[in-house]
Amino acid sequence: MTGLKTHGSFNAISTKSLRSGRSSLHMIAGAERNTEEALDEQGLGTSLGEWAVRVLQSGEMEDKVRASEAAAKAWKAGKLDLGPHSRPPDRPARPANVAVVDWKDTGVGKQKKSLQNEERRVSLIHSIAHIESYAIDLSWDAVARFDNMPAEYYDDWVQVAMEETLHYQLLAKRLQELGSHYGAWPTHDGLWTAAVSTAEDHVGRMAVVHTVHEARGVDVTPATITKFRNAKDEATAQILERIYTDELTHVEKGLKWFRRLCEEEEEEAVQAVWQDKVKAYCGPLRPPFNADGRHQAGLTPEFYMPLAQDRQGKPVVWK
Repeated sequence: MTGLKTHGSFNAISTKSLRSGRSSLHMIAGAERNTEEALDEQGLGTSLGEWAVRVLQSGEMEDKVRASEAAAKAWKAGKLDLGPHSRPPDRPARPANVAVVDWKDTGVGKQKKSLQNEERRVSLIHSIAHIESYAIDLSWDAVARFDNMPAEYYDDWVQVAMEETLHYQLLAKRLQELGSHYGAWPTHDGLWTAAVSTAEDHVGRMAVVHTVHEARGVDVTPATITKFRNAKDEATAQILERIYTDELTHVEKGLKWFRRLCEEEEEEAVQAVWQDKVKAYCGPLRPPFNADGRHQAGLTPEFYMPLAQDRQGKPVVWK
């Protein structure tokens, strides 16, 4: 996705169009499976961790979506507990038909065609669908990999997993409407690289995956919505509005659990730990930033601006 040149707030996004698009959202979200049937079909026990691992072990997206929905509904229905479970895989199973190449070979960021060009629009939708497909795995990995947490933690990340699953479904359906499908374009696995590097560092995972990467989505999505709307692709714009709304809460949850895990009481100390983790795993952060959206999610400039550098590697003056 492309970077923002202006930092509009969420109020700049058309809430009217978001409401008008809810019928299609509800149609997908309303296709619920009976929890008891899902329990029997998956053949699993009552441990949430086991169900999370099953999602990660599901390679084809239809199976992954099905397992994710079943696990979330079973947890929310009180059918699962926090019993012991096997360790999650180092890497999740992924669809056989989706080619994975080096990031520089995907063409992401190099395509100069306007979104008025349908091929360019479809390729961008595909890129976002790919991100959301990995977001499903990242959410369930946060559940399966880190045990001995309070139930509230699992409530939060199961909710995030449900939303990421819906995001993928909406985008996959949109690709089909445009005569394409997930797997039609090459992809990269850069998001999972962050998961691998933080596999033994729960504090780092919350900082890097669930605030840095999710916050980048908050940065770029409003401008992307505008571009799709300018290209007369209202259907995709409405999907991205829904995704943006959820991304704000995902950053908020990531920061909430980062705060609790880092065990610091003073705000400056919390910010210092966050900056240490981000420097260790990500390096400098590149503007532009959607300051309004980040602030709405609780991520104030005091967290990220000390790490901001321009493309020449010079610190960004912000005070």
